[in-house]
Amino acid sequence: MRFSYRKRILLSFVVAAIVLLTVGGLVFLSFVEMRRQSAAVDHTYEVISKLDNIMSGLKDVQSSQRGYVITGTEDYLVPFRAAEPEIHEDMDHLRTLIADNREQEERLSTLSGHVKERIQIALDIIEIYRTKGQSAAFDAVRKGTGKREMDEIRNIIGEMIDVERSLLEKRRDALERSAVLTTYSGLAGLLICLSILAVVFSLIHREAAHRASTEETLQKAFHDMEKIAHETKLMGTVGDYLRGCRTEDEAYKIIEKNMPILFPHSYGSISIFNNSRNLLQTVLSWGTIPAVSNEFDPEDCWALRQGKIHQALNDGVVPMCSHLSNVSENTVNVCLPMQAQGQTIGQIYLGSGDASKLEDHQINTLRNTGEQISLALANLNLQRVLREQSIKDPLTKVFNRRYLEETLSRECIRAQRNKQPLCVVMMDIDHFKKVNDTYGHDAGDAVLVAFAQLLMAKTRKDDIVCRLGGEEFVTVLPTASLELAHQRAVEICEATRNMSVKFQGQSIPVTVSLGVAMYPDHADTPEELMRLADEALYKAKQGGRNRVILHEKA
Repeated sequence: MRFSYRKRILLSFVVAAIVLLTVGGLVFLSFVEMRRQSAAVDHTYEVISKLDNIMSGLKDVQSSQRGYVITGTEDYLVPFRAAEPEIHEDMDHLRTLIADNREQEERLSTLSGHVKERIQIALDIIEIYRTKGQSAAFDAVRKGTGKREMDEIRNIIGEMIDVERSLLEKRRDALERSAVLTTYSGLAGLLICLSILAVVFSLIHREAAHRASTEETLQKAFHDMEKIAHETKLMGTVGDYLRGCRTEDEAYKIIEKNMPILFPHSYGSISIFNNSRNLLQTVLSWGTIPAVSNEFDPEDCWALRQGKIHQALNDGVVPMCSHLSNVSENTVNVCLPMQAQGQTIGQIYLGSGDASKLEDHQINTLRNTGEQISLALANLNLQRVLREQSIKDPLTKVFNRRYLEETLSRECIRAQRNKQPLCVVMMDIDHFKKVNDTYGHDAGDAVLVAFAQLLMAKTRKDDIVCRLGGEEFVTVLPTASLELAHQRAVEICEATRNMSVKFQGQSIPVTVSLGVAMYPDHADTPEELMRLADEALYKAKQGGRNRVILHEKA
C-alpha cells in the first residue's frame, strides 16, 4: 500500500515524536539519577565535614583547658566556650545526616558518649584548678583520662570517615555510570532523530531553501552540543583534579593549564583577597593578557560590588571596571566573583579581543567553572589553616609539643640511618613568673613572642623550634655536633641577655637557661634525649640561671 505525500510526512513526524519522547524520557531518568547520586555525594562530604568540625572543636577544648591550667588566664577559655555549643550542634546535625545508616548511628552514639566525657573531663580539670590550684589540676591531667578519650574519639571518627569515604567511592562510580548512560542515550537519540530528519528533508524536496536553512541551524546546534559536552566533560575532569589537590599551588597549576582549553581565543586571570581583605592580588593568568592591574581594590571591580557576573564591551554603554582601564576598545570583558562557604574569596577575569569568540554558553561554563574553582580554593585554604593550627603554637607561631613529639622520633631515625648526630637544646626563660607578676600576663606574652622570634633568627633553616608550653622551648638541631649545638646555645643565651622587650613604655630584661644533649652519644631514644636535656637545663637553673649546661655522660 502506497502512502500519500502528506501521510508519509505525518508518519515521519509521528515516529520522530515517539523517538524524541522515548529518548527524552531516558535522558530525563538518567538526569534524575545523576542528581540523586550527586546529592548523595554532597551528603557524604557534609558528613565528613561535620566529623572534621567535631574533631577540630575538641582540639580547641583540649587546647583551651591546657592553656588555662598552664597560665590561669581566663582568655584561654574563650575558644572552649565557643567550641562547646558548636560541637553539640554538629553532633545533632550529624545524627540527622546519618539517620539512614544504622552502623554509623551506633558509632555516633558511642562517639557522643566519649565527646561528652571529654568535655566533662576538661570542665572538671578547670574546676579543680579554680578550687584546688594548679598542682592539683596538673595531677588530674597526668592521669591521662583526657588523652585516652581523645584517642578513642580519633579512632571512632577515623572509622566513620573511612565508612563515608567508602560510600563516597561507590556513589561516585554510580554517578559516573549515570553520566555515561545519559551521554549514550543522548547520542543515540540524536543519531536516530538525525536519521528521521534526513528522511523528512528528503520528502520535502520542494522546500529546498527552507531545508538548507534548517540543516544549517541543526548543524550549528549539533556543533554547540558537542562543544558543550566537551566543556562539561573537561569541567568534570578539572573538578576531580581540584578536589584531589593538596596545596593551593597545585590547584593554580591545574587551573592555569585548563582555562585556555575551556575558553579558547581568550585570556584572563584569577585574583584572590589578601589576608587583610582590602586588596585582590593576581595569583595566575593565561593567554596574552593586556596590562591590567595585578593588585586592585575590591571597589574597582563592578562584579565584586554587585556580587554577580559583570560583562562589558568597553564601548561606553556598560561601565568598565577600573582595574581593566588599559584594555582596548571593542573587546569583551567578563568579571565573576568567586564565592564559597558564605564569603567572596576572589575574582575571575575573562577577556577576548574578538567578542564573537566568546559565545553565550561559555558564560554559563564560566559560572560553573568558577563555582568549582571557588569551592576547591576555599577548601584548600581551610585545610591549610586547620593544618597550621594543629601543629603551631597560636601565640608564638612556632611548632607545638604535638609536632615535636611526631618530628623528634622521625629525626632520630633519620640520624641513626645516616649515622649523623642530632642535638636537642632545652630552654626555659628565667624568672618568667616574676615577669607576669610584675608587668602582667600581656607583657609575659610579649616576652614569649620576642623570644620565639629570636630563636627563629638564631637557628638554621633545617632546625626545628618548638614551644613545649609556658616559658619552655626546645630546639632540635639535625646533623649538629655537640660543639655546634653548644655554640648555638651560647649565642641564644647571649642574644637573650642583650634583648630588651619593650612593653607599654617599659623595658623588660630577659635571660634564659639552656640544657643540651646529643643523640646517640647521650641517649638511645627520643624520650631519653629529652629527659637528659631537661636535666641539663635543671642544672643550669640550679647553677644560677642565665647559662648553658651540656649533659655529661656518667
